[in-house]
Amino acid sequence: MKFRQFLTMDAKRHFFNIKRNLEIIREMGVKVPDGEYLCPECLTPFEESEISKLTEEDVPQASLGGSRITLTCRRCNSNCGSLIDVHLLEALKTREQQEFLPNTDRKVSVVLDGQKLNANVEVGENKDLRLVVDTKRNNPKVWDDFRENKLLPNAVVNLHDAPLRHKQERVDAAIIKNAYLLLFAKTGFTVLSHSYYDCFRNVILEPDKYQIPIKLWTMPNEQIPKIPDGVFMSVNEIIKGFFVSFTLSLKKSYKFLVFIPLPGCDYDKVKKSLTNMKGIMLIPFDPQKDYIMEEKSIKELREWCGLEG
Repeated sequence: MKFRQFLTMDAKRHFFNIKRNLEIIREMGVKVPDGEYLCPECLTPFEESEISKLTEEDVPQASLGGSRITLTCRRCNSNCGSLIDVHLLEALKTREQQEFLPNTDRKVSVVLDGQKLNANVEVGENKDLRLVVDTKRNNPKVWDDFRENKLLPNAVVNLHDAPLRHKQERVDAAIIKNAYLLLFAKTGFTVLSHSYYDCFRNVILEPDKYQIPIKLWTMPNEQIPKIPDGVFMSVNEIIKGFFVSFTLSLKKSYKFLVFIPLPGCDYDKVKKSLTNMKGIMLIPFDPQKDYIMEEKSIKELREWCGLEG
């Protein structure tokens, strides 16, 4: 059995850190909605007296090994869980099922003589396969016919995987959400207050309606150098912005690398650069600088991003 280490966050401290972040950037002339705290996904404002309306957000989602690092409103937390997070989980489950990993199972249908029986294929420790039939998922007459006449010793049957239960655009949105919130936990609204990032927020909240012009994420392979989990700054002019690296865990681990560009990026040039990561210079954030509560560091980061104020 795999255990996940839960890291607890100080929700109240996080609330006041973001409150201070908002105060600083407002004093710099940055226009953001009123409120002591803004949900990073929908920008709904909240006051200290409403902190109970906020929820601790696992990033990545708890089912894939994440930890609580920020606060989102209850509506966003709930909607994202059912709308996009479950699709990312199902996509990785499907990937693992196709590899027949030990101690996994997959829903299938057994097709023979024009009849279909719903079942599960269980993969044992030594990759031995076992067909398990749930009688509640089948017509009793069909099950009786299979049991008595079709599932006989040495019988040859066709197995079909159950239809995929995830949409790729929602999988993409969940991956983008993880990167966006990891960047938010590092920088607050210092950069993400810009209206350019409405496109990211829209994709997270309404993935069936909104799309980002190009795919901004990849799973590192032999062509892409291994990058530790974290948030990095890309200093290349064409692909200037932030790279967010994180790992998702089921039976196996999956590394994701997501690019969050700066406002005004040329998507055509970004797309070309993302296909060949060689020469991309990534710099980790300076651990001595606080991009949420330290005014000097906030100004430096905004200047690096080319943002006014």
